[in-house]
Amino acid sequence: MASYGCGPTALAIAVASLTGQNITPADTAAWSYANGYYSPGRGSVHALIPRGAEGYGLKAEKLTPLTPDSFRMALSADKLLILLMGPGDFTDSGHFIVAYGYDDSGNILIADPASQERSSSAWPADTLITQLSRSARDGGPVWVLSKP
Repeated sequence: MASYGCGPTALAIAVASLTGQNITPADTAAWSYANGYYSPGRGSVHALIPRGAEGYGLKAEKLTPLTPDSFRMALSADKLLILLMGPGDFTDSGHFIVAYGYDDSGNILIADPASQERSSSAWPADTLITQLSRSARDGGPVWVLSKP
């Protein structure tokens, strides 16, 4: 899971946070593998996020438009965002992170499965938006997860 575990880890963070279930990255990785959402040598198929969320009893929607205000509106409504990042501060290729809130300045609070350091910083929404993956599918690059 070390190299390709960001998708299952991001999903586990969201599921555990929204449902209170004791779900681990190992649980969501096993679910991903069993349901065909793991691509050997590449990581998670993008559909893992919406289908995995639904599999654990959550609602998953595409976030549009991709603006700082839409990020903050979703987060202020007790929803979480899973973002598929492209090249930039988070990755050279593709990487899933979770946005879970924002600070008094409107910067976005994240949980990055690969970095405690990046997780301890608040990020300008514009920075996140400009670094989103341009090749996302299945409702990405930003999914809104919520209780049904």
